[in-house]
Amino acid sequence: WYHDSELQAVRMGRWKLHLPHGYRSLQGRAPGNNGRPAKYTYNIPIGLSLYDLETDPAESTNVAEANPEVLDRMMTLVAEARVKLGDRLTDHSGTDVRPSRRLD
Repeated sequence: WYHDSELQAVRMGRWKLHLPHGYRSLQGRAPGNNGRPAKYTYNIPIGLSLYDLETDPAESTNVAEANPEVLDRMMTLVAEARVKLGDRLTDHSGTDVRPSRRLD
């Protein structure tokens, strides 16, 4: 699993779980031009969804209903990560979070 202040996705072997959140996309947008970046569409919602990356690397088919045991295991990992790392999406402070600092 990985964490980016908001727990948005968890990876477990061939499985990837997306938690409900908003994401950004360039789909349907004009590309950047003359050094100016393209404009994103923000806050596109994605619900709880599970993907089998081995058979569906494009993440096009949500297989959560067909794999409840995988979903349960991954949600257990999510709960454990939220306890340790915190999660801005659920306004949860983590037990293992320390302030960032510089080393001399």
